[in-house]
Amino acid sequence: MKRFRGVLFTGVYYVLSAVYVIVSLPFLVLPGRGPVTLIIRSYTRAINLALRLICGIKKEVRGRENLPEGAFIIAAKHASWGDGFMIYPEIRNMAFVTGDHLEKFPLVGGILRKLGAIVIDTCGGGTRKAASLADGMA
Repeated sequence: MKRFRGVLFTGVYYVLSAVYVIVSLPFLVLPGRGPVTLIIRSYTRAINLALRLICGIKKEVRGRENLPEGAFIIAAKHASWGDGFMIYPEIRNMAFVTGDHLEKFPLVGGILRKLGAIVIDTCGGGTRKAASLADGMA
């Protein structure tokens, strides 16, 4: 049963990913990042729902009242690839750091730039690169 749930979730994950990338494409040419942020927030919520319904993984958010006003940094332990999906819907106006491996997926680089992601070289061999936080901010 675990194997079936894993395969089912993987299929749902890839279908949702493709659909949300396609839905966000027309908004990449618009100024600001508002519409793409809403789409990706919806996407991460859909992934969270799939994790709960298919895999039985429930998210519990604690300590929200301890977040300061204004800018702050969350340094997640990054226990799995799912950290970003779990955190993104919870924090408004979030900038994040991600590896350049995500840019290898078709069209994802444009979404990352629009969201203001800081993309670093995690594949090795080169100098680190970072997208400007000001790019796409609105």
